[in-house]
Amino acid sequence: MPLQETDHIRLAAHQCSACWKCFDVCKNRVFRKIDLPWHKHVCISAPERCTGCRACIRQCKYGAITPASEPQGTKARTLNPVGTLANIALLVSGLATAISGLAIQVGFHLGAASRTVRASIHPSDLPALTVWGLDKPQWGLFHKVAITIFSLLLIQHVILRRSWYARLLRRGSPSGHPQLLWLTVLMLFVAITGLVPWGLTLLGGSPHLRFMLVEVHDKLALPLTILLILHIAQRVPRFISRAQRRGNR
Repeated sequence: MPLQETDHIRLAAHQCSACWKCFDVCKNRVFRKIDLPWHKHVCISAPERCTGCRACIRQCKYGAITPASEPQGTKARTLNPVGTLANIALLVSGLATAISGLAIQVGFHLGAASRTVRASIHPSDLPALTVWGLDKPQWGLFHKVAITIFSLLLIQHVILRRSWYARLLRRGSPSGHPQLLWLTVLMLFVAITGLVPWGLTLLGGSPHLRFMLVEVHDKLALPLTILLILHIAQRVPRFISRAQRRGNR
């Protein structure tokens, strides 16, 4: 979401922790709550009411509200280009992992079941099953490479933002960022349950354990894909805003 301003304050809503302290302390009702289950932050709904008392700035411990007359000292303005590329790579690898996983599930597992029914009705040699020109082993290799890259980038992403997660744990409540928290947890579980069966296959591990992990992986992949799409959709305006500000400088 783009930065919002009054004549006196500037709000970076993406840094808001949804503690609602600024909303409670503002006597002029400048702010409004966005309190959806997957998306929580304040926004400036009545900028003309702001008198510049700065009570909200003093209450905000997360740097989301700063004086409008001072440079925005947030990560949105000082973002490292390398970090931006890493975030884009994380999103791309996540989408590649989701698409390849869906191709395997829908194209080959469900597709194979459909072909079995057809073959029982019309027993004949069926051509090799492919999805978008790739067979199952090729999609499997693509999926493994994508999930490996995705896992490495996810680890780097969490390490770089360890202070945010530490702050979240200290607060003792994820209510401010439920979508981000669930997205991170699901990403970790999907990555683990996707890579461990691969390792079991290479090392000759238990087929039963491998089957169980693959089943868990497949079941978690759908909610992860939905949350990932929501995450990307919510951040597209912010990425556009950042690009426009860089272009104007």
